Amino acid sequence: MRRESAEVSALLPRHPLSFHTERLQLCSVRKEHADIVGTALLRLIFFPRSGRRFFSYSETDYELSIVLDEEDRATLPQDFVRSSSDRWQLIKVGDGDLGFSESGIVCSLATPLALAGISMFYVSTFSHDFVMVQQERFENTIKTLEAAKFDCRVAKS
Repeated sequence: MRRESAEVSALLPRHPLSFHTERLQLCSVRKEHADIVGTALLRLIFFPRSGRRFFSYSETDYELSIVLDEEDRATLPQDFVRSSSDRWQLIKVGDGDLGFSESGIVCSLATPLALAGISMFYVSTFSHDFVMVQQERFENTIKTLEAAKFDCRVAKS
């Protein structure tokens, strides 16, 4: 099965990858606490403390899911926000807009990482895709993706 997965992965798209140094946290807020954290979240969304950052907000019927750096996390009410104990490193997929017509991007990254036992968290925006991996697996992630023939670059922070 591993050989077949590797063969399929070799046929999938290979976009350049930019590895960022920000340490991110994955957080969750229960819907019934949205009013308690709302003002702090709006401040983070519309009045960021710096121009360059990664911040992601998703909402479902069950929760608010937030990805943010440690400094932004510290501004949220501690008692109402659950945080992953892991720290995550960000990888930007591609040099520009990826669009909506290309398929196989997630699979091309997930396959070699899964074969190496590396978990990933994937976020897509309108124009760009991002992968997050646990910080302690970051160096192994770079080696794994380079071995899978990805062009891996360290981003300027």
